[in-house]
Amino acid sequence: MTIEQNLRVRRELGETEIAVSKDGLSSELLDSLARDPDATTYQFVFVAGRKDRIPASPPGGMLSERLIAEKQLAP
Repeated sequence: MTIEQNLRVRRELGETEIAVSKDGLSSELLDSLARDPDATTYQFVFVAGRKDRIPASPPGGMLSERLIAEKQLAP
């Protein structure tokens, strides 16, 4: 198995099902968090498979395009 693609899904503070209280937080801290990709990472998505079964990603290809292509190769 190989990891064929990995994606980072980012969400801003307050854009998830997790309540974030901003009370007592400085605007500088909130700005810093908003700019930090690690602080705003919601999830990582990995696509794995056998190298001979999953086609190479088209430049700028999206995960949905790759999954459709993989499904079309399935027996």
